[in-house]
Amino acid sequence: MTDVVPSVREFERGANLDRLTRLHALPCGRRLAYLELGDPQGKPCFYFHGFPGSRLEPAILDVAGLRLIAVDRPGYGRSEPCAGRGLLDWPKDVASLADALGLARFSVIGVSGGAPYAAACAYALGARVAAAAVICGLGPPDAPGMDTFHIRLLQLAGSNWPTTSRALLSVWRPLVLRGPVDMLQTRLRARNPRGSKEWAALSPDFAGLILASWREGMRYSADGMLSDGAIYGAPWGFSLADIKTRFLIWHGTADTTVPVSIGHYYAAHIRHADARFPVGEGHFSLVRNHILSMTAAIAVAS
Repeated sequence: MTDVVPSVREFERGANLDRLTRLHALPCGRRLAYLELGDPQGKPCFYFHGFPGSRLEPAILDVAGLRLIAVDRPGYGRSEPCAGRGLLDWPKDVASLADALGLARFSVIGVSGGAPYAAACAYALGARVAAAAVICGLGPPDAPGMDTFHIRLLQLAGSNWPTTSRALLSVWRPLVLRGPVDMLQTRLRARNPRGSKEWAALSPDFAGLILASWREGMRYSADGMLSDGAIYGAPWGFSLADIKTRFLIWHGTADTTVPVSIGHYYAAHIRHADARFPVGEGHFSLVRNHILSMTAAIAVAS
C-alpha cells in the first residue's frame, strides 16, 4: 500500500513544523533539536534521519501507533555541532533526551545514514531500547557494499579530506538551499530505469519533500555532513553480534544508493534479526511504498 503524500505547498504551509521544534540542553551545554510527530499516545520511538537530512524527514510518513521523536544530529538543522564526535557519543545524547521526556524505554529507527546510529543505541543502551529498526541503512565500514564508490568517497571526504570537502560543500550547499526541485528529482532518478519503482516514487512532490528536509539539515552549515562522513568510515567500537535488542531490517533489492548487501550483512550478524527485502524496491520507493507496514511492525515489536 502506498501512502498519500502531501504536496510541497501543503508541507511548507502545513503545521509550521519549525514552530513545533523543541531544543534540549545536554549536560555538556550543547543543544539538541527535536520534533514530535505521530500519535502522542503511541509507543515512543526515536527517528534518526538520513544523510543529508533533518528532523523534518519523517513528516512525510504515516506513523500511526508511534509517538515519533525525530532528532537532528549535531551540526544538522538546529542541533549545535559537536567537534570530534564519534558514533558511540550518540546514544548518550539520546539517553539524555529520553530522560528529559520521561521515557524509561523506547524504540529507535535509523533510515539510510541514520542506521549506524540506531545500531549504536541498540548496543549501548541495551534493555532500554525495546526494538531497533534499520531501513535501507548504511552499515559498518567492512560490510560488503560499503566500498561502493559514492559511499567510499563520502567516508574519505569526512576523514581524509576535511578541508577540501568543506570547500566543495560550501559550493554545493547553496545549490541545495536555492536550487529547483526538478534538479534534485532528475539527479535522484538518474540511477534508476524509467518505469522502475524507484523512478515512479520520485515524483515532483516527493522530491520536494526530500529537498525540504535537506535544506533544513543544511540550514546553518554542512558540519553535520562532514562529521557523519568521518563516522561512516571509522570502526564502530562494537560488533553487531553484541546487539541483544530486538532488531528489524528492511532493504529493497533494487536499491542503487545503499546496496542491499549491507542489509544482508546486518541480518547475518545480528542474532534473531527480522529481515525483509522487498523485491524491486529502491532507496526511496521502499519508504514510500512500505511505511505503513514498517511502522506497524515497529509498534508491535516495541
